[in-house]
Formats: sequence, structure tokens, C-alpha cells
Amino acid sequence: MMTLVLGCAGEGARATTEALPCGPSEGNAAMFEALSPSCAGCHGAGASRPFFASVVAFEDLLAYDERYVVAGDPEASALVAMLEGRGTGAYPQMPLAGDDFATLAARGETAIGMDAIRAWITSLPPPDPSRSGPDREAVATRRLSADEVINAIEVALGQAPSAGVPPLLRVDGMAPLSPDSPSGIDYNDGQRRQVYLMLGGPSYLQQRPPEGAWSPSSLLTLTQLAQGACSLAVERSEPLFFVHATRDARLPEAEPDVRRNLEHLYRRFLHTPPDAAEIDALFTQVYAPAEATSPRAAWTDVCTALIRDPLFVTF
Repeated sequence: MMTLVLGCAGEGARATTEALPCGPSEGNAAMFEALSPSCAGCHGAGASRPFFASVVAFEDLLAYDERYVVAGDPEASALVAMLEGRGTGAYPQMPLAGDDFATLAARGETAIGMDAIRAWITSLPPPDPSRSGPDREAVATRRLSADEVINAIEVALGQAPSAGVPPLLRVDGMAPLSPDSPSGIDYNDGQRRQVYLMLGGPSYLQQRPPEGAWSPSSLLTLTQLAQGACSLAVERSEPLFFVHATRDARLPEAEPDVRRNLEHLYRRFLHTPPDAAEIDALFTQVYAPAEATSPRAAWTDVCTALIRDPLFVTF
């Protein structure tokens, strides 16, 4: 393994195998190249989170997004926590399956080690001020594909993306919808095929490409899938769903716990911290009205609303 310890040549860098200049992007480009062999397979161009589609994408979506990298503070950076298998939320480690990155690095199976990654974050240069306006390499927002939606719902509700794992999704009591297209879709099952196509999935038999934007029919299907998956998760009382409140907590006594659990779900589903107004709207407009029927209905409605949120269904 070639270990890079990224520092600024001539500016007090630690002992390094290779000391890099401190221009706005040189160190980032080196880090992009060093991490790409381990990360680009899942996070390259066309992925739902294409951090490694280009150096520009790496900078815009990862290096300068404080949700993942806190400049100057590797221990506060979620990227370091995930690489070491101690992340929180839906993605506790990277890669998701098998050993985490730090373990692989310790065995010499990566192109860069954790010390170098920490050093890069510690001396992270500011964004290049000369780069402004639209960039042709930048990743544009797009809707999630049918398969990505299914897997995202499963992850949010506490199940790993389906790879031989029975998915949560059911529509009107029908069998689980397969997440793998096209080989995983049972084309002899007309009902499941139709649901998948209405969600925007491609049809190789009909030579139909994936839906490029949300349509009324795919949004309706999304709502049906969300209601079914959320209802099942609530009935099962999934432990990753109920962290601060119970499934049957009643208002007004449980309001503080309910609000804390709403914040937990907001972070888990949308991967961003909510402000007080967003939690208040989720409580007063979604949870409280449905709780008059039953707490379980209220949690199902909250879950469905979060899945239908633009932050959930687009990238």
C-alpha cells in the first residue's frame, strides 16, 4: 500500500511519503485519486450519491459539505466515522458490506490510510475562488430510479439494501416487490411488473427506458409503496424507527418524546439536520392530526411524508 500523508510542502507538514502543495484543489485531487479505487465503484458517475464522478463532484458533494467533512477537525467529520465503522444513521460504515475502510487500510488493501485522510481534513484548503457559476462536470439533481427508491426506503426503515434480503415493500397485501431490475423482476407476475413500471422502472421487454422525472402515476405509486412499507415498519416496531418514543405513545403526555423522535426520523430519512420550524410543521400538520385516530397511523403518516419529501426522492 502506498501511504500518502497529505501536507503542505514547506509549511510544517508532518513527515510524509509525498508532500503536496497547498493550492485550492491540488490536495483534493490527490485525495480523490487515492480514494477512488475503493469508493468509485459505488459512488461513481450514475450512482445515487456520485461523490467520485469527478474531482468537481468530490469537492462539491463531499469535501466541502460539512455533513461529511469538517475542515480542520477530522474527529468531527462523519466521513472519518463511517470509514472507521462508527458512523450513525443509515450508513454506519463504508463500505456497507464486509470490513470497513479502516480495517481494509490496516491490511494494506487500500491506496491510502486513515492517517493520511485525517491529515488531509486537518489541512483542507478552502474552495477555489476562481471556480464560480455552473460547471459542466457538476452533478445535477435528478429523481431516484425505481430501484434506488426501493433500496432507500429499505435502508431508512432499518433493512440493508436488498441483495437476497426480503424487502419490506408490499402493496395491498401483494408479495414483496423485487428491488433488482431487470433480472429480479418476475415478468410472469403482471401485478408486480405493473407496480414496478408505474414507479418509473424500465422494461426491457417493452424497450421502455427508466422514467426521467416524477409523473403523477409514479408519485401515486410511490405513496402506495411508502404507506405499505411504513405501516409494516410501525407494526413491527422497528428499533431504528422508534428511538425516543414508543409506537403507541399518546399526546399530550408524550409530546416531548414524539418531537425528539420526529427529529431522529427527519435526520435518518433526509440526511440533514432539521430546524425547529420543520419539526413543528411535521408535528402539527402530520403527526398530531393523525394521532387522533391512532399513534400508529400518525407514525405511518410521518414516515410516508418523509419518503415523499423532495430531499428523499431526488439526488
